[in-house]
Amino acid sequence: MVFKIIYTILWVVLAGLLGLVLWQLYILLKNVTNDLTPIMKQLNTTVEEINTELARLDEITKAAEDVVEKVSTTTRIAQEAVSSPLIKLVSVSAGLKKAINSFKGGHKK
Repeated sequence: MVFKIIYTILWVVLAGLLGLVLWQLYILLKNVTNDLTPIMKQLNTTVEEINTELARLDEITKAAEDVVEKVSTTTRIAQEAVSSPLIKLVSVSAGLKKAINSFKGGHKK
């Protein structure tokens, strides 16, 4: 009988300690949740702002790619427009030089 009373008291004390530990755990989790909620909201806002900036950066990059492509095309067209007449001019000049040299009396090279 005495052992039963001591055994019951021991279980009541252990149950009380377990309840105290669970209550402290509840308070701790509540505080962590209260502290993390504003941090998570701020993190979400920051991520949204970063995504907006990345979208703008993507638009700028695409615009720069378009400019580079247009400059490249313009350069190629200008090179073709200038080089073809220059080659013809050099060819005609070389031919005229030979013809003039031929008329002068010699076949100088």
